[in-house]
Amino acid sequence: MKKLFLALLICLLIASQSQVLAVVNVVNPAGSVSIAVPTTTTVYTHSFPIDKGEYGVVSYYVFSSGGSADIIIELQQSYTLPTTEGSGDAGYVEPVGFSNVVTNLTTESTWYHQIYSFAPLPYGRFKITGAGSNNADTVVTIKINQETMR
Repeated sequence: MKKLFLALLICLLIASQSQVLAVVNVVNPAGSVSIAVPTTTTVYTHSFPIDKGEYGVVSYYVFSSGGSADIIIELQQSYTLPTTEGSGDAGYVEPVGFSNVVTNLTTESTWYHQIYSFAPLPYGRFKITGAGSNNADTVVTIKINQETMR
């Protein structure tokens, strides 16, 4: 009888978990979803928690009205929040063996959705760098979509 009760309890616990799609709007340190990346500037987004999901989708959109965009997007991760949001931080790095989200994106005004694997670290942020021909009015929007068990 105890085994039956325990099995029923386990089934109820598993059934009570549901998959949830968590969408995170990545913002700049000022809280805006429009992240300006002028010319060859390096911009660090505000940090965000990474849920228990191992994989997710990084969605990004780049726009420049006055010329061509040319950017690099890297996901950096850490075990703690950065000392100062929007600044370089030695604790935030691209995990070894991981590649850039995108290198030299030059096609604008299109949403891109890329499956991405996250290291098992609790925090992330993006490092966005304008490459040589990046226009001064380039703006980037990034969203993260993760399916997790709740």
